[in-house]
Amino acid sequence: MAVELLTPGVIKTRELLELFEKYGIKVGDKVGNASRLAGVYGVKRPKEVKVQYRGQSPTTVKNPTQFYTKPTDSQLKQIKKQYDINQLKKTSSGPGKIAFDKRNKRAKELLKTGKYTIGQANEKLKLEFPEIKKTGMQTTLSKLAKNIKGIPSGTTGDTSLSIIKVKKDLEKLNKSEVKDLLKAGNKNLQSLINKTSKILGRDKSLATRRIGQLIEAYRGDDRYIKVKDDLLVRRVQPLIKGLGKIEGTKLFGGIGGGLQRMAAEGEAAKSIGETRSFFSSLRKRIQEALPKSGYETDEIKNIRSSARFGTGPYSMFVQGIKSDINQDKMKSLDKQTSIYEKRLQAAKPEDKPKIAEEYNTKARKFAAEANKNLKPGQPPVRVLEISFDEPNKVIKNKYALDNYGDLFDDIYKKHGYSFKVPADVKTIQEVKPFLEGGRGLKKAAQLIRAGAPRIFAIPAAAYLGYQALGSSELEAAEPDIKYNPEIGAIVKSGTDEVESQGGILNWMKDNPMKSLAGTAGITTIGTKAGRGLLMNLLGTLGTPVAGGALAGYTIKKNMDEGKNIADATIDKVVGADLMLTGGVNKALGSTRLASLLGGAKLARSMTPIGAGITALGLGKDYVNFASDEIERINNMTPEEREEYNIAEQEQMGISA
Repeated sequence: MAVELLTPGVIKTRELLELFEKYGIKVGDKVGNASRLAGVYGVKRPKEVKVQYRGQSPTTVKNPTQFYTKPTDSQLKQIKKQYDINQLKKTSSGPGKIAFDKRNKRAKELLKTGKYTIGQANEKLKLEFPEIKKTGMQTTLSKLAKNIKGIPSGTTGDTSLSIIKVKKDLEKLNKSEVKDLLKAGNKNLQSLINKTSKILGRDKSLATRRIGQLIEAYRGDDRYIKVKDDLLVRRVQPLIKGLGKIEGTKLFGGIGGGLQRMAAEGEAAKSIGETRSFFSSLRKRIQEALPKSGYETDEIKNIRSSARFGTGPYSMFVQGIKSDINQDKMKSLDKQTSIYEKRLQAAKPEDKPKIAEEYNTKARKFAAEANKNLKPGQPPVRVLEISFDEPNKVIKNKYALDNYGDLFDDIYKKHGYSFKVPADVKTIQEVKPFLEGGRGLKKAAQLIRAGAPRIFAIPAAAYLGYQALGSSELEAAEPDIKYNPEIGAIVKSGTDEVESQGGILNWMKDNPMKSLAGTAGITTIGTKAGRGLLMNLLGTLGTPVAGGALAGYTIKKNMDEGKNIADATIDKVVGADLMLTGGVNKALGSTRLASLLGGAKLARSMTPIGAGITALGLGKDYVNFASDEIERINNMTPEEREEYNIAEQEQMGISA
């Protein structure tokens, strides 16, 4: 039945077949072949056509299958181009086989030159043969390479893919506006980073490294590109000033690494509302207080990871540690922090705990190694472990919580994790005034002379009681504890779980009177039996704090009997109480000083001993007396102190 198309621009399937043939697209005589090719090359069908059959009124046909929108001349030429490419991909026979043999021959030629890796040869072949632009010849090249010697590695040396990427980036950067800005003396690092990132299509961290690598190339490093411009070298000096050395040590990561750190410091500072030079400026002031000490100010949480993953406020927690320990940390743990924080933020909720535990295990292992030679009185090197508890539960630094608690809460809200911050860790804002004070600087100097792994931590007055806690986190005690005579240990009330020493000390601080009488079920603290039992119990603690609590009771008893402060203090029992572990006596260097509470100095800062003494009613007069006496003894020469100790030992009836 004859039909007339009334819709313009529409053709029948037979007419499409003829068009294909006209443009050299071989479809054969079957109309079905034209329909198949129409689908392959995207020739569209109209949504509807208006037709008129002979002897009938015009009618509209919806979604017709026998009509097509007529392709334009340019469309048909593009179809022909792709058709030819597809024909060449058929390697079994015809033009496709001829083309394949040609590509195969060229692939062998490239590999045999010894100039190209498999990857490089593949890229070159894709350029020479458009028909394989998308697919390449990686599989064929790998097969050919098995019988060809001398093919360069694609993973090491100058032909490695990573080296090639750097070369290409630097070549592009060297012809860009960034080079001109560097030569003009531009010091705006953030602007340079943004431009480089846009030019290279790299993230900002990698863009920063490329800027450093370009500067290094102009300074004579020809690993990637060979360039020379003495004026550029001169003009970039203000930008990289201070990067050659960080706190007296060698720069880690070259100029690129230094610039990355500078940029990260700026981002971290911005996150807490400070200027970009905040961290570098405070670090410099801290180092000026400790010149040529061999110690560095370490942001406990990798500052580059903090900047990259939006956890900047956690990098305000710092510690002064030996340079070699810090360098090891930068190479190992800091790198792991970035890796694991990236994994943590990208992970599904159910996978996060496992990732956190993997990281925490590595962190604890590093801390254990750094603290393996820790001596009594020395604060341990710290790490921040990942936690899924809210910040106010795991951050023990009150200054940080009071001033930046909302920022930590925001991080927790966004990412669902926080970092455990031990109670003895300071913020960088607190370290500068700590070292500017005579007592803090003196304590740091003493620790430096002793070769301690870490030099500023909790207040200097609390170091004596601190060592008993070891390198575990200072944890809050449970509501109550008790002594279990069956296992000879103090356990958490209602359980058989042995309480940590940190927990015991915190419990004693919160329960000063209970610690003297209630712990072991002693009803009459003044009786000989009761006192002996309590002495045995406190001896299990192995800490000066225990002795301090019992000594406080004895001093109070002596004062109640009419003795003055000095006479009440010089008591054999007090001295014995405070030398339960020998820690106080060794640290202070005087038996009288031990009997002056091993803890009177601590009382002024309300440490566990001080809390117990104050609760027993000794008052400020005693604290002031003991503190003055301690200060006097500390200022003695070694010879004067030895004479003093002998005299006081004789007075107390303790043999030298």
